[in-house]
Amino acid sequence: MRIFLTVLLLLIGVTARPATTQPNLVVIDCRPDEVASLSSRIHVHCTTGRNGVVYFALGVQRSAAEKEFAHRAMSLASGALVSGRSLSIRFDPNDQSGGAIGCLVTDCRLIHTIYLR
Repeated sequence: MRIFLTVLLLLIGVTARPATTQPNLVVIDCRPDEVASLSSRIHVHCTTGRNGVVYFALGVQRSAAEKEFAHRAMSLASGALVSGRSLSIRFDPNDQSGGAIGCLVTDCRLIHTIYLR
């Protein structure tokens, strides 16, 4: 059953929020070359970025839903890294609130949605 759910998540992508259009969100095509699990966050480093942003992160300490989303995103990012596939990551380029979890405001933004391509 767990394998089925993992495959299903890989096929449909993972989202933290309802699929409503948010005008300030942008999408980047990411070729991950680093995926990390840290005490306060998980992050993905992309080989190319947008306006200097190459790290994308999620916190893991606030709520069970946040932890679950981070776990699913980590699975997708790890799968992309191992298989050489790319990710589509939707994020807000103006949101610098990730600094609270150790995501540097100069090169890191919070993940809103992540898809394995």
